Amino acid sequence: MGGVFFLRIGLALSGGGIRGAVHIGVLKALEENGIIPNYISGTSSGSIIASLYSVGLNSHEIEELFKNNAKNMILDFDFSELFMYVKSLMLNLHKNIDGFIKGDRIKKVLSDTFNYRGCVHIKQMGIPVAIPAVDINTSKMVMFVSDKKNLLDKDDVIYDDDIDVATAVRASISMPVIFRPCNVKGRKLVDGGIKNSIPVEVLRQMGADKVLAVNLGYAGKVVPDIDNVLEIAFQAIDIMSYQISKPIVKQADYVLLPEVYDVKLLEVSRISECIERGYEATIKKMPNIKMALGIANG
Repeated sequence: MGGVFFLRIGLALSGGGIRGAVHIGVLKALEENGIIPNYISGTSSGSIIASLYSVGLNSHEIEELFKNNAKNMILDFDFSELFMYVKSLMLNLHKNIDGFIKGDRIKKVLSDTFNYRGCVHIKQMGIPVAIPAVDINTSKMVMFVSDKKNLLDKDDVIYDDDIDVATAVRASISMPVIFRPCNVKGRKLVDGGIKNSIPVEVLRQMGADKVLAVNLGYAGKVVPDIDNVLEIAFQAIDIMSYQISKPIVKQADYVLLPEVYDVKLLEVSRISECIERGYEATIKKMPNIKMALGIANG
């Protein structure tokens, strides 16, 4: 007499700046329907949510943390660097700057949270997690994972399971021009979305039978009012990621598209709206999600 076979579910979260708050609403809806991922991955802002969920915070706890800290974390702007850069341009001094947001506050909030939970190293995470970044000098993707024993390095991918998870997240959110790159083990790492905006394949390699992907990026829609250098940079990366992600998302069993393309990169005032829209989009598609993941509706 055969035993009951339980499907192992993977959840892949894309990047998207403040749009990443949508993932909190997605998790809330999944929790209400008894769907808890066995594996989780996230790129850029998705890596923040993925790591917090992996360490044991539920959607409500992540929501509180996000709302209480998002403004200070995201707006960790180095005005002195910007002033010196502008001054150097005016005086032709050739000062270099590699990003305007330091990212120190984000890393500290995450480090404090992980320390409190007793899970600092990526191998200590409660739910196996995968977080991609890109080596800007070699173009290789560095995939930080909970356990790499079944993952073989490739020509363009390096797997690393020896890092504190706050540093891994800090590397993954390093959007070029906006965030400073993160130096890890001699590598200058930037936003994982440059090469892998939705980490689906790694979840399969880690053991997931079914994968739900949440795509917050550009989806071919008209995006109005892109009128400043940060938004232009973000939209350019978004469009690039959209093209790269097309073959990647086909590996998922279901791709949820909350369609929050109208929310801007640093629009902190819309966090609550993003969470609610993520929740509503997931509830609306829940029958389809359950069918794709092999879960009985009821």
